[in-house]
Amino acid sequence: MGKSPIRSANQTGWRKTPKTDIVVASENPEFTCQRKFEPYFRQWLKLYTPMTTWLNLIAIASGGALGSVCRYIVTIAAAAFPGGSTMLGTTVANILGCAAIGAFASFLEVRHAGLEPTSGQWFPEPARLAIQVGFLGGFTTFSTFVAEKNMLFQGGRIGHAFLYLAANLLLGWLVLVLAAGWVKSWMS
Repeated sequence: MGKSPIRSANQTGWRKTPKTDIVVASENPEFTCQRKFEPYFRQWLKLYTPMTTWLNLIAIASGGALGSVCRYIVTIAAAAFPGGSTMLGTTVANILGCAAIGAFASFLEVRHAGLEPTSGQWFPEPARLAIQVGFLGGFTTFSTFVAEKNMLFQGGRIGHAFLYLAANLLLGWLVLVLAAGWVKSWMS
């Protein structure tokens, strides 16, 4: 591999190092190492216009609002059962959300296998963000889970706290893997 070309407007001696985007000063000790982000920023501007960014933000906000309302409904429904609580609702929402995100990610992986992003069959970015980041991000809740677990610890219910921790983390991971595998086998 030969020398990297000089990357400077004023020929100050900056060169791009091989295999990285770190710019180093060559033969000019007054310059220090730093990243040059301008080429990446220009590339980003070409790919993402302000309108696309606003559409994505609106899609995420809309999906997040709907997901949060659905989580609230699940939590209220779980608390209405005899012996139910908001903790049960949080666990149910987290487990359902893990299954849904595993299934959705597998769906996208199988659907996009071998496709170019410019093809008309690619899943639209605002729709993916609305579902994956917005709805499922709003539906599941890590902060409420941690706060409720902390309440159990502070209340001296350490056994319940560990059971709650295991139910959310282990069951969430298990249903994510199972849902992802089910969708892959179903679509193949």
